[in-house]
Amino acid sequence: MRRSVPATRAEKRRAVIVDTLICVLFPLVFIAVQFFVQGRRYDIYGDIGCVPANTNTILTYFLSDIWPIVLGLISTVYCALSIRAFLRHPLELTELLAYDRALTRSRYFRLAALAMAQTLYTTPLAVLVICLHATTQPIVPWVGLAANHQHLSRVDLIPAAEWRQDRGEAVELELARWAAPFCVLVFFALFGFAEEARAQYCKAIQAVVRPLGFSGPSADSSPVAPRLKPQAMSAASSGSLSVFAAKRPTSGTSSLAFSCGPSTTTASILRASDLSFLPPTPSTTSTTPYTHHVGLSPRSARPVSQESFCSRGAGHPGYEGPIVL
Repeated sequence: MRRSVPATRAEKRRAVIVDTLICVLFPLVFIAVQFFVQGRRYDIYGDIGCVPANTNTILTYFLSDIWPIVLGLISTVYCALSIRAFLRHPLELTELLAYDRALTRSRYFRLAALAMAQTLYTTPLAVLVICLHATTQPIVPWVGLAANHQHLSRVDLIPAAEWRQDRGEAVELELARWAAPFCVLVFFALFGFAEEARAQYCKAIQAVVRPLGFSGPSADSSPVAPRLKPQAMSAASSGSLSVFAAKRPTSGTSSLAFSCGPSTTTASILRASDLSFLPPTPSTTSTTPYTHHVGLSPRSARPVSQESFCSRGAGHPGYEGPIVL
C-alpha cells in the first residue's frame, strides 16, 4: 500500500500515464478490434434497440467477450490485496489517507466495496454471456475479413415476438438491458448518500430556491446536542475538588460552583449564594449549620463540620459529589 502512493513528480506523472492508458487507450483499442468480428453494421431488436452484430467465431471470444472476465479478475486481485494490506498494515492506510486529502477512510472503504461488487457481478455475468453465445448459436469458422464483411452495411430488424421465442437470446438481451441500470443503482448506493454528495445536493437546491426568495438547506448546519463543559475554577489548595457545571442563565436564581479549601467555611459558602428560593432552615439548638443540597435525597441535609466537609474526597464513604446550587 505504501508503494502505491506516488511521492515524487516522476511517480505522479507515471501514475497519470497509467490511468490514461487504462481509461482512454484501452477502450479505443477495444472499439477498434471489433471491426474484425463485426458481421453487420448493427441489428435493431424490438423493445430493445440497436445491438452490435458480431459474428459468432472463435476470434470473437478472444477480441470481444473475454475482456470483461479479464478486467473482473484484475479487480478481484487488487481488491483482495487491498483488504489483505489493510488487515495486516492498518498504519499504512493511515499514511495513504494522510497523503491524499481527497481520500477519506469512508471513501476508501466505499471504493473497496465497489471493487468487490464488480468482482461479484462482472465476472459471473461475463461467464454467463460466453456460455449463452457458445450454446445458443452455432460457432462458425473464421475464413477471413473479406468474407466476414460481405454484408457489413446491412441492418437487420428483429421483432420482439421473434426474439422472445428464443429463450437463450431473450436471456442474453434482457441481461444486457438491465446490467447498466443495476450498475448505476449500486454506484449510487455507495456514493450517492456520502457526505460530499449531500453537500452538493444542498448547493444545487440553494442555487434553485435562492432566486425565489428561499434560503434552502445548508450543508454545514447540523443540530448538535448541548454538552456539559468544564469550567475553570481557582483552587485555594492542591486538595480542592474539581467541579463540572453546565452554563445556565443567572437571572432569577444563581448557579454556584465552588471548591473547598482550608480557609473555606460553611457560612461563607451560604452567603455567597442566593438561597431565597429554598425553604427556611428548621430551628435547632445545634450551632453547626446545615448544608443545603439541591436535587439530592433528604438524607443529604445533615449537620457536618468544616473539617469533614472540606476534607472528604471521592474515596470517602460520606462523599456525595460536588455541590451545585
